Amino acid sequence: MNGQIIAGINRKTIGQIKLQYNWNRFDFPEGGEKKIKNFSISEYPGFNRFLKPLIFVKDGKIFLKQGITRAKWDKEALKASQEDSKIQNDLVIAANARNKRIAEDARKKNEQIRAEGIACRSKEDYEKAVDKPKRDGLHRINKLNPALIAARSAFLALLRLNVLGFASVLNLKFAKEWGKWKNQSCRAYNTEWAKKGRESKVSPPALERIQRILYNIGFEPNSVVNPNKPFSKAVGAGANKKAIGKDLLKLIPGKGKYEKTLNDTIAWYKADGRDIGFVSGIGAEPATTAALISAGSAIIMKLMPFLLKIPGVSDQVSSECGIQEEEIDKIKEVNKVIENDIMTLQGEQGIGQVPSLEELGLPPKLDFIENESSESKITRATDLYDSAQNLYNSFKSTFSAIKESACTDINLRYQTELNKFEILKKELQRLSGKGSILGGDMGKFLPYIIGGAALYFLMAKRKK
Repeated sequence: MNGQIIAGINRKTIGQIKLQYNWNRFDFPEGGEKKIKNFSISEYPGFNRFLKPLIFVKDGKIFLKQGITRAKWDKEALKASQEDSKIQNDLVIAANARNKRIAEDARKKNEQIRAEGIACRSKEDYEKAVDKPKRDGLHRINKLNPALIAARSAFLALLRLNVLGFASVLNLKFAKEWGKWKNQSCRAYNTEWAKKGRESKVSPPALERIQRILYNIGFEPNSVVNPNKPFSKAVGAGANKKAIGKDLLKLIPGKGKYEKTLNDTIAWYKADGRDIGFVSGIGAEPATTAALISAGSAIIMKLMPFLLKIPGVSDQVSSECGIQEEEIDKIKEVNKVIENDIMTLQGEQGIGQVPSLEELGLPPKLDFIENESSESKITRATDLYDSAQNLYNSFKSTFSAIKESACTDINLRYQTELNKFEILKKELQRLSGKGSILGGDMGKFLPYIIGGAALYFLMAKRKK
């Protein structure tokens, strides 16, 4: 595709899109110069919404339907270009916001490294290093928020079971951060605050940051440093258990980065004579584990950036926005898979390489069936639609968590991908006949409905 490239996003102006939909590029007896694979449903929703009803496809090439006038085409082409141009503009706005955020993240990261080096010099320096305010009002609201009550309970259960090794990772991070803090060279600062830092009466900034995040979402004060608090008890209960739920790693935000930190943690425990590697086999995990991960995902997303860096064990750095980047990649991959399967059902050439379906929670890739019956197509489209509907509910839940963050560009980009997903889902709904009186289960009763209506009008006529 032509266009200006901004942060990896292909931008087309409305003028370029209008030119692409020009009547002269389609009105050929042999099908014009365009092939249907050039207009993917997710990238060109305007084309598929307004122009696709005016065409038919043969051997992958586009033909105009009989009777389509140039006036009709131009009218629908304008609508199509406006819709497609809007998506491109939204992506450009999001790309600019992303570039700005990345630059700001880099600046803040450098500032924080410097701040942590002098954190025990004074209370003011300590607060700069923590860089997370304690918000009492928000704590009181979130403590009574039903959704967060459920999320906190689910997350504590995950810790007690050591699902995905969360308890082991947190336990090791706490120990390593305390060790690093006790060794801070604060003696050069002859102040009471420096003395507190050396004696560890004040939490390490990295742990205080986690503690305040927990407090702001409704956990009790001092949840990390007080061993009698529910959070600390849950970490202690699960830390030395073998991890469970390896196959569920794909469900968590930031899966790629977290998996590396988890493997580093497992290796550290093993060198220390403790095996916390994953349990495997039947009965290795409760059936409700996936539901617990889903319920606790909002808290997992909040904490994930701070789990990745364990001093001397795993040196990964990320931000909340960086973790959410992976969620965008996930929905993009799903869109690609579903689009490929829709094209297969329509007897068209697929869009090429697609990711592992098992990783995305989709059914096996659909194979092309020559001369496939309508009933078979509807059955396969229905199965795929049901899977897509479940995924859609999951993506909507993730989007709710993303909207609460400060990552404006992620919010915009995820919304764009979610819009694409909705377009694909509607196409599957059409192919499966769901939601239509002429398709799905309703189609079975259509003859009776028509017959009943005819009988009603006949009786009414006789009464007259």
